[in-house]
Amino acid sequence: MEKILADLFGDENLTDNLKFITETLKLKSVKNYFEKDFWKDHSKKYQGSQIYLKKI
Repeated sequence: MEKILADLFGDENLTDNLKFITETLKLKSVKNYFEKDFWKDHSKKYQGSQIYLKKI
């Protein structure tokens, strides 16, 4: 996640961008969210929609 943010918005903005994401999504850690909770949240939100693809 940090590499993507740094590539997209520059290294000089990385700390501010991580802080913004963490505060906006009310997370303890962006890294932990994507490692542990993202797929569960994503599946719950989009299950049953026409664009939903099951994880194989």
